[in-house]
Amino acid sequence: RGNAAFGFGLWISSGWFILSRLQVFFGGPNPPWTLEMAQRLQLVMDKSKSDDSCCKSPIIEWGLLKIECGVCNAVLDELPRPDLGRKRVDGFLAGGFRLLMSDGYPFVELDNEYLNSLVDSEE
Repeated sequence: RGNAAFGFGLWISSGWFILSRLQVFFGGPNPPWTLEMAQRLQLVMDKSKSDDSCCKSPIIEWGLLKIECGVCNAVLDELPRPDLGRKRVDGFLAGGFRLLMSDGYPFVELDNEYLNSLVDSEE
């Protein structure tokens, strides 16, 4: 004696959830966060707490394009930040729309050949 439309909606949404989880096995883009990313972040944090840190008391900041020290501006890693877990200054709706469009991936994708050419030109 329940509401048929509500039950049908639950059935449809659970099916959609299952299909979205199964698409990982059949292809599609990988999620914007990976185990490698977490390991790289941990290595940056460990290095900032060691004697080999860039300055006496580093403040680690993960910008859109790289991880750098907020005190001395030393680049600690060239890892672009995904568009997740950040406060939105433009409000909930516009920020949610941006997150929906980007699917959590970084806004830019760095080209390794370009980065290597920058490093070679500095030497």
